[in-house]
Amino acid sequence: MSLIPEAETITDDLLLKLASTLFRSAMAASRRLILGIAGIGGAGKSTLAARLLAAVNDASTRSQRTIRVAGAEGSAQAPERLTRDVRSGASADSSPGHPEMFPGSGRGQEKELAVLVPMDGFHFSNARLEQLNRRQRKGAPDTFDVDGYLALLRRLREEPQSKHGNRDVSIPFPVYDRDLHEPVLRPGQHAVAAHHRIVITEGNYLLLDESPWSQLADLLDVCWFLDTTLEQSREWILARHIRGGRSPQDAAAHYERCDLANARLVHEKMRRPDRVLWWAINPESQI
Repeated sequence: MSLIPEAETITDDLLLKLASTLFRSAMAASRRLILGIAGIGGAGKSTLAARLLAAVNDASTRSQRTIRVAGAEGSAQAPERLTRDVRSGASADSSPGHPEMFPGSGRGQEKELAVLVPMDGFHFSNARLEQLNRRQRKGAPDTFDVDGYLALLRRLREEPQSKHGNRDVSIPFPVYDRDLHEPVLRPGQHAVAAHHRIVITEGNYLLLDESPWSQLADLLDVCWFLDTTLEQSREWILARHIRGGRSPQDAAAHYERCDLANARLVHEKMRRPDRVLWWAINPESQI
């Protein structure tokens, strides 16, 4: 693997900067942008993705409100001026973009710009893993429906604002239920809508340079790596396993059997990320 970028410590200021950059990029793009966040298990990827999602959508909401206020004041030049500000690199606070970037929004109906589509939703079911004799290795690269994941991202990339007649088409995606320990599909709760112009996806193997995972290189516009030490990762993974119902002994055994091997694979066969980030402290302690 070629030299990776120097790691940046995650702070509130950095998150706002990253969110503002994504927002401006989405305003200028002709299709959806897909951002990947990779990292070994227990790195805090889902926490980072959730915080980034909230920051981007907050910028989007404030922008739509500014557009609406500008329109109410009768400023015919406001939308064009605001769009120019976005493209010139002004902050998201003062640069909302054009109303057409938010299809379906109206008075008091701000639409979220970004949506989170985790890779974990594409775990094979436990029944399928039993058939494949891979249940004890759950979480390894070959225990995921990679083809389904790639197909969804490809569709999201190629259909920036899918519509059928005058009705917006939402694209559902599965999520992993940590209570059931199974992937579930709930279209009413988890779907990508026409107004979603940024897709954030996170998972262990987004930078894995092995087929078929390596196809993600052509589907992700940007992919970051969230770094952490194996020691810190082990601590967070064991805590998560125990919260999920495993005994401390079973959690430790699963880590040694599966999680540690997966982490080493990620480190050994990783494509070059666009950015490397790092938590200074356990992100869960900040919630």
